[in-house]
Amino acid sequence: MVLLFIVKNVLAYRLAASYLVFTIPYVLSNTALFTLLLLGIKSKPKDVDDGNAIFLVSLVVGNLPIVLNLFGVNLAGTHIDTAVRLGAQCFSLAAVPFYIVAVITLGKRISVLPEAKSLQTGGVYRFSRHPLYATYIYWYALQILILQSWTIAALSVIQTAMQIVRARHEESILEKNFPEYAAYSTRVWWIGPNLFGKSRPADGPSARRRPYLPLADPAERVPGLQEHT
Repeated sequence: MVLLFIVKNVLAYRLAASYLVFTIPYVLSNTALFTLLLLGIKSKPKDVDDGNAIFLVSLVVGNLPIVLNLFGVNLAGTHIDTAVRLGAQCFSLAAVPFYIVAVITLGKRISVLPEAKSLQTGGVYRFSRHPLYATYIYWYALQILILQSWTIAALSVIQTAMQIVRARHEESILEKNFPEYAAYSTRVWWIGPNLFGKSRPADGPSARRRPYLPLADPAERVPGLQEHT
């Protein structure tokens, strides 16, 4: 699919650098996912979130602009600020080494659906809880500056929201299967240390519930205390 997009736009835009840089994140993410899924096909996760909603989100989020463009949706704006576009291209390429290191660190744990294979807290995960999702969102912001259209802006917002949903589902399944994940999430945020010292919201799987304390039986009340009416 991504290859079809590249061929289509290379022919249409005569090797336009903006479209080539725009496709790099999609080429990298699809190549990494396909390769590592093949390598880890025999490894079974402890748990997997295979609900219909999250499956649809996972399926759609990765290549949404690519799919729409292949169906004729124009992604680029008509009035392009070349200086802004060039700067965005440079920042986009600068994130490639970080993304590659994160993929290598995650290794066979990478998946389409949220899974619990094993907990990774080393490497780049020492200072980034979601290095892949964070990089995707970073690239979504930059693709707006590269193509400079309301269409790509709207698609980027949708993609960002979907990646956050995926991350939340992944956190839920990791907390369910790895109790130590709650402590890890209090130390590390999406990028950098968790300055607020909180993990998930109070309604999350790791939330501590106050124990239920039944009212004392009247016969067991402390002697000497009288009720006042």
